[in-house]
Amino acid sequence: MYEMLIVDDERYAAEGICNCHDWASLGIGHVHTAFSAEEARTLLTERAIAILICDIEMPDEDGLSLVRWVKDHCPHTESLFLTCHSEFDYAKQAFQLKSFDYLLKPVDSEELANVVAQMIKAIQGRAEKARSAELVQQYESLWSKQQPKLAERFWQDLLARRILTFDDFLERALKDARLALSPDAHVLPILIHVEEWLRPFAGRDLEMMRYAVQKAAEELLLAGAGQQGQVVTDRGGQLFVMVYEQRPFVHESAAVAEQWEATCRSFVTSCKELFYCRINCYVGYFAPLHDMPGLCDGLKELQHTHVGKTSPVLVYSAEMDAAHGEKEKNSFVQQTIQFIKDNVEEDISRDDVAAHVGLNPAYLSRLFKKETGVNLIDYLIETKMNRAKQLLDTTDMTVSMIAQQVGYSNFSHFTRMFRKRFEANPQEYRKQ
Repeated sequence: MYEMLIVDDERYAAEGICNCHDWASLGIGHVHTAFSAEEARTLLTERAIAILICDIEMPDEDGLSLVRWVKDHCPHTESLFLTCHSEFDYAKQAFQLKSFDYLLKPVDSEELANVVAQMIKAIQGRAEKARSAELVQQYESLWSKQQPKLAERFWQDLLARRILTFDDFLERALKDARLALSPDAHVLPILIHVEEWLRPFAGRDLEMMRYAVQKAAEELLLAGAGQQGQVVTDRGGQLFVMVYEQRPFVHESAAVAEQWEATCRSFVTSCKELFYCRINCYVGYFAPLHDMPGLCDGLKELQHTHVGKTSPVLVYSAEMDAAHGEKEKNSFVQQTIQFIKDNVEEDISRDDVAAHVGLNPAYLSRLFKKETGVNLIDYLIETKMNRAKQLLDTTDMTVSMIAQQVGYSNFSHFTRMFRKRFEANPQEYRKQ
């Protein structure tokens, strides 16, 4: 319920307005009266007055002066002027003070009630806007706190190959993570590895020092270098700085490598002085998002094979990455083939194979097709059918038993797959 204040030096006029309408029906819980500007100021200070109805002509201080004071001290109060004179100067000043309306005395009670109802709607609308603005501010605050977590999860999933990078899958993943990156953006990854702590840290102290190194990477390698990016820990616990290319991508490998080598050397020195640790940095190169998993794996392999410790900063070249990529692809394909052969008599699917080698099923299918020329599902079926043929040749097992032996609970489906592979159903093949 709202509170309303009527200010008029004529007592009967103020009381007449109090009694001219059922104000409670409009949501007004209490109607106050004041017979001077000074008395009105006291009430306005003590009470949360939503609506002020004020006579302009008063002997000690006019209503215009009072409303000027109200605008400074009670900005949420809506004002309505009453006057006996239809003078243009009064109307002009009333509108300059942004009063809600200007009515002539004697005021019609129905007209006054309609104006007050409009004033209440205006107050409610303003309150609703304020609530909306407050909610937006709250959501923005929550977003700002949540966004780094979403971004880190995106990078963890991308580096673990859990995000598809073809069609619009990557674009949707970026949108879900609220990252201001386009799917064709280029990123430079830097692997940061703590080789040695120069003072004994354990428990909480060690966690705090690791956190300090991560924050220092944000400040020195990103903010201090005027770069946008994200510092993330992958699912294996490795710390990466992902530097976003802000300008249209131009391949300047030599210049970029020199710049980041110098920046990382300064970072290494700071970590030694501030956090008592010896850091090694493995600097990649700007590459498309879909190349990040392989490139970051290459950086991790470089870190594992960096035994000479001749330099705290090593730059990983595209040529090294290409060699690693071929090795990595061959390794995944060989693991896939071996897993299928080892589990040919199990009810395994493409997802089971992908889970075993640690790749996204769709990504593994594309990789397998590219490297072998055969669809992964077709290879899985062919391996099972070859095993079924072997069992038909070498055992007295029934066809239904052989179907179950190679992971087919649906006998009709097994028969169709066998016929497709050998142009004869299992019974016909055995007779032949």
